[in-house]
Amino acid sequence: MKTVLPENLLDKFQSLGRPRWGWAILCLCATIAPVHAALMPDANQSTPAVSSANDFGGTTTTSDEQKKWKFESQLSAALTYDDNIFIQPKDAKKDFYGQIAPTLAVGQGDFRSQLASFADIPHFLAETGEEELPIKDFAYLSYTPDLLLFSKYHREDTVNHDARLAGQEENELWNVQGQLHFQKDTEPDIDVGHRITQYYYTLDANAAYAITGKLTGGAEIYGNRSDYSGGLASTDGRITAYVDYQVAPKTALGVGVAGGYLDVASGANQAYEQGLLQIKYAPTGKLSFTGEAGGEDRQYRSNIGNRTQFVFNAS
Repeated sequence: MKTVLPENLLDKFQSLGRPRWGWAILCLCATIAPVHAALMPDANQSTPAVSSANDFGGTTTTSDEQKKWKFESQLSAALTYDDNIFIQPKDAKKDFYGQIAPTLAVGQGDFRSQLASFADIPHFLAETGEEELPIKDFAYLSYTPDLLLFSKYHREDTVNHDARLAGQEENELWNVQGQLHFQKDTEPDIDVGHRITQYYYTLDANAAYAITGKLTGGAEIYGNRSDYSGGLASTDGRITAYVDYQVAPKTALGVGVAGGYLDVASGANQAYEQGLLQIKYAPTGKLSFTGEAGGEDRQYRSNIGNRTQFVFNAS
């Protein structure tokens, strides 16, 4: 196992995403070697379909290896200086704060590379060898506590949480994946001028099927509940269907439709429908881009009239 700098390191610095001035002056990540005896061999080494004989005179196949339980652990840490920790236009408060975020995970299959995106602090990652596998089946449960400690404003010290249950199964023609995700996060809010606690509960399930060699159809079901300290809350549910056409080895163009409902605790509930054009580009096994743009018709459950608007999304 070798340590490499991820291609999206700059994106991880930018993913801190807070409208403030701050400098990350120290980052460290250690990926601790798995401790369970039933680990798979290094994916960079070739593994025959029948790998070895077992104690009962039978054989052990790669399918058997997929079913073995594996334990993974990672550790991320950072020290940051922020000259406006509450995002206040006047009388800005500055401080140093440290983050320590260990990740523990247990599961089956090729899930190690899925853990890379958990920490929102920049760090080095251990190359697992699973990134380039043509087919990756997995199921895992993970938990990441994120300890946040301030040098001066100790009342802002907190522990954030990230817990996930996720799985994926795929073959040459289809794939199905889904996850349940819980997050507790404490962030500065520019509208209220101080740090607020946020809770997110997410369900995401999607499937895709290769209709022909170049034509793929898929669907997604998404639900999210967001709770904010102070009583603000919203629930969003959406169903999406799409068809993509592979115009080049790494590029696909497609069309999609979506419909959803947004329930707002303090405000007008909304139903909406979207028609979308999309592009998907994957230059490498680790780097991908998806862009969507189209029109939306939104109906408000209040005296506000229906609105038609242009929408877009990039990820």
